[in-house]
Amino acid sequence: MCKFNRIVFPKVPLVFLAIVFLVLPSLSRAEPTREYPFSYGDPLDSRNVVRTSIALNKLGHDFYREGISPLLPESLEPWVAGAWSFFWTFNLTMWPHDYGHWARANQAGGDFIIDSYAFPLPEARMVVPAGTTLWQETLMSGGGFEINTMMRKHTEDRYFQTGFRDAEDMVHSFIQSMMFPIYSVLIAPINTSDPSSWYGDPIQYTQLVFENYSGRPSVVNNVADPGMVSLYKEMFWVNLLVTALDPWMYFAAEAFSLDLKDLPQLDTRWLYSSNDFSWAYTTRFNTGVLGYEVYLTQHIKVDDEYFSVYLRAGRPFKNYGVGARFADVLTAGDFSLDATIDAWDQDNYGTGGMIGISPGYRVGKNLRVSVDLHWKSDGYALGLPLEEGLGWLLNGTMYW
Repeated sequence: MCKFNRIVFPKVPLVFLAIVFLVLPSLSRAEPTREYPFSYGDPLDSRNVVRTSIALNKLGHDFYREGISPLLPESLEPWVAGAWSFFWTFNLTMWPHDYGHWARANQAGGDFIIDSYAFPLPEARMVVPAGTTLWQETLMSGGGFEINTMMRKHTEDRYFQTGFRDAEDMVHSFIQSMMFPIYSVLIAPINTSDPSSWYGDPIQYTQLVFENYSGRPSVVNNVADPGMVSLYKEMFWVNLLVTALDPWMYFAAEAFSLDLKDLPQLDTRWLYSSNDFSWAYTTRFNTGVLGYEVYLTQHIKVDDEYFSVYLRAGRPFKNYGVGARFADVLTAGDFSLDATIDAWDQDNYGTGGMIGISPGYRVGKNLRVSVDLHWKSDGYALGLPLEEGLGWLLNGTMYW
């Protein structure tokens, strides 16, 4: 049995740091261009696993490139490379996904336990304590796809801010964006007219959202409520539409054509770019506590200064939001400061918002440390507890 817990999890960033300090010195280069992010904070903060999982995926590919690939026959190497890449990308998609369930379950006093590893899904169960509300159950169920959305968002933000991105990150990010349809069609396909065939996150999440919104059971005498089936189909097709309209997916897809042995990086593609102004938009889909939600983000660079502004809307509960992120609003030598602001109007939580800052310091050419500090009111924000309060997250980035 595998169980995420407060004792084991804090050791993960320390193990990651040990790997970084052991591996990267042997791969040193004059000017670092690759980055390996990690985080440390409250184990119940879903953001913990986002940065570290992205870095571990890259380190897994580095280990193969430097330690295994040179030992293989040329005729065999491409096949092993494909299998190795699939293994790391798949596991660092699914295990963070399951961590998202665990973190959200524990926030409500429950648990998420993996009894055994299996492909494509582990044998897992949600422990839901008595008195848990449908709001809390919905949050637990949607927490997996929420992590996938957050991993994709991190890579997307860095892509537009820094001007380049490693191909491994882009492949990984592409998969995160496709998780909902992949899960619905390939991992847990169902017959919407036969409730006995229902299993897996997409349909279970939809059932909880529908029952909370309508006040009706989703299934009566093994007959599905037409409204629930309609909501499930709506979510699936909205997800596909949002994905198809997202330029990011086409930017990221280019990485599949590259040979990862060459340490390829993709230059940022903007939809419009001139000497002093660049712009692109992206769209994202997420499974939140109020139902599915869609993000429209504008990425902008003016005189090499990056910021982004987003709008979000969701269904079936009222869920509207707006926010902005400003990189390097204050700089002084190796010190820099980022800032964020968010506002929302949501059923059950009302009008609220969040403000945050992230001071950071570059230590030499191979390390940057920062701390995310925020205050939020009651309401749903990506990856954060629903309750009002202060939050923090210690971040580091190793550069090679």
